[in-house]
Amino acid sequence: MDLKGTFVNNKTLVTENDSKSWLISKFYGEKVGNSFFLDIYETLYFLERGTLKLSKKETFESIVKKSKKEILDNFAVFKNLRSLGYIVKTGLKFGFDFRVYPKGKSPDKSHSKYVVWVIKEKQKINSTELTRAVRMSLGLKTSLLLGIVGDDLEVVFQEVARKEL
Repeated sequence: MDLKGTFVNNKTLVTENDSKSWLISKFYGEKVGNSFFLDIYETLYFLERGTLKLSKKETFESIVKKSKKEILDNFAVFKNLRSLGYIVKTGLKFGFDFRVYPKGKSPDKSHSKYVVWVIKEKQKINSTELTRAVRMSLGLKTSLLLGIVGDDLEVVFQEVARKEL
């Protein structure tokens, strides 16, 4: 499917009804009022695949250049999870980088399976940060995945859980 949109405020506005219907059927994007948006990672995903054209001549490279420095790490994790068939949505309002839904399950009708915290391979995290993340994931009734990204943008996932003895 060839998609068209307008990139504004780190989101892509999609107006064509056929495109919106297809995206909704594949669990991409979000309806906000009467508008439909792809988030920045979905935008990059379709730009990289060559299936999205933006009206203001924005490109994958131009979006990455003006974004936060960890955009490529987060995108690598997003792309990896999507390629495995998971439904991936932003997790920022929950204190994580992403929420991950079971394969083929609608985020509107199911609970997220994982929350993901993206970190660099050599990044040091302290026990307080890790404990907070595990506790928050337990409060959300999900499992915590660390999306560990190498310098070559290869991704390894590590599940972190609290173990009762």
